[in-house]
Amino acid sequence: MKKITDLMPEKYGLSRITKTIALSPKDTIYEMFNKTAKFIYKNGLANDDWTEQDFISGIKELDSSVKNLQRVLLPDESVKEGDFQITQFELDMINSACDFKRAKYTDESWENHIYLATNDKGKKSVIIVDPLNSHIEYAAQSWHWRYSMGTKKLSELKITGNREVHVYHGNILIGKVKLLDEMKREISFDDISSITKKAQITERDVALKYAEITRDLFNPEYRKYTYRFEKDTLIDEALKYGSFDPDDEACYLEYKDHIWSKPDVEELIVRNAFIDKVKHYLLNTYSFFLQAKYEDDQLGMSHARFYQQKRNIKKENLKEMQRLSNSWSDYLAGVEIDNDVDLTKLHKLVPEITATLPFLPKASDGAKPILRFRKLQNHKALGMFTTFNNTIALDFREINGQPGLQSFIHEYGHFLDYHSDSIALSLQDNFTNKIVSNVAVYLNECALQGEITVGKRGLNYLLTPTEVFARAFELYVSHLGFNNSLIKKPELYAGKTRYEYLCFSNIKEEVFNYFDDRFPALKDSIAEFLAPKPSFEVADTSPRFEKTSNLMPKTDCKYDQLSLF
Repeated sequence: MKKITDLMPEKYGLSRITKTIALSPKDTIYEMFNKTAKFIYKNGLANDDWTEQDFISGIKELDSSVKNLQRVLLPDESVKEGDFQITQFELDMINSACDFKRAKYTDESWENHIYLATNDKGKKSVIIVDPLNSHIEYAAQSWHWRYSMGTKKLSELKITGNREVHVYHGNILIGKVKLLDEMKREISFDDISSITKKAQITERDVALKYAEITRDLFNPEYRKYTYRFEKDTLIDEALKYGSFDPDDEACYLEYKDHIWSKPDVEELIVRNAFIDKVKHYLLNTYSFFLQAKYEDDQLGMSHARFYQQKRNIKKENLKEMQRLSNSWSDYLAGVEIDNDVDLTKLHKLVPEITATLPFLPKASDGAKPILRFRKLQNHKALGMFTTFNNTIALDFREINGQPGLQSFIHEYGHFLDYHSDSIALSLQDNFTNKIVSNVAVYLNECALQGEITVGKRGLNYLLTPTEVFARAFELYVSHLGFNNSLIKKPELYAGKTRYEYLCFSNIKEEVFNYFDDRFPALKDSIAEFLAPKPSFEVADTSPRFEKTSNLMPKTDCKYDQLSLF
């Protein structure tokens, strides 16, 4: 199965994620776009992912008129016929004016990224790529520079043939270009037309608006003009309460003290639609990288041993482990019982687990999870899952009134996420576009209002796609009426204080429809179990869905659900 680390090279050319991305709820889409582009570029630079061809491709993508690029040789390189070489004096002039950062490695040096460009009209110019992004003012601009010995500034540099000189950041050529390419694939005419029902638009209109948005996102000057990246909420209000006939060419929209012509209305509708789609795309991308960073962090955890069987397990526990492993072999790869687990209390829970396991969807790839009952105090978690060996670890203690056993359905959701298709379900378009993006908008607004934090256990954690998937799976299973010791109480999912579940409030129908389609047998199985039993039955020996007591001593520490990838 493809993990997120397999998707990163395909989508962005990245081998791994080692840097962090820090978006603020207050960021405009311009700021979100630039931070994300810089994040992509910095990770690739740290990984040594970028090649000269990446820079060349970026130049051609940024300026479609460029038809040929030839690297400019340095003064100490041997020259043959047809080569273009820069002088040491010219290098010194450029460096004096731009004050480039000193590179540790040759491939990060601007001197090794100077090109002679020829456009479709035969005009030549010099392009300098600054891999280290020395100055924002040189990010994507060009000048006719002249060297002044007095000020040591380049107001107009005339270099070998009076050619123009362009300076581009590597961040622009690779980070922004790769992000825009991926965004272009994600934002289609159908997407825009489906949310602009009151505007008659064509594919050409969408292409023009996309070009305009692209220009705005690339232009460093536009960071000052935040209004260009904010929705016109008044037009939305006017369309809701005013009257507008898109089929009437002479129609005007009047609302409060404003009047809009039909072209103005359609322009604003399309613009708002684009801003929505770009914001959703960037929030989805943010979630994608959060999951990638989380996965990379877990690979480096040396202390995480919850997924390995402990040594010196008591004989009676080993015997029970073997019995349960055999009994549940159709659904689980194995069972481990910590020495601290009270076997007498465990026996009371066994019928519930036995009744629950047949309901749950199986992995399409044949994988089975290992169920481990143990203390997780070092991780401050009620339950944990890892794809290392598909371990579901549950803490048997009751923590702040929450038994760790209630995490089972959540952790099983993580297992299904990774074993139901060739790509994790939480990363597929039908989940990210319909569910993750809406959750991201909701939680981002909560963070903006100061209702949740952005840190480790706040927004960043809640937006990780597999966490969204596992919580949505919990919500769905509870919605179907399933209620026993392995899932939280129904009132918690319906409460008004838990943002990790409140974020689904406006999209519950989408969540339920998604899981109905994905796991249709689950709905039928639970409905069958919950159906009233025929009166002619002699005795009902089925285990009751009642909350069981915890099997370890209580603790007052605050723990959460957590998954490791």
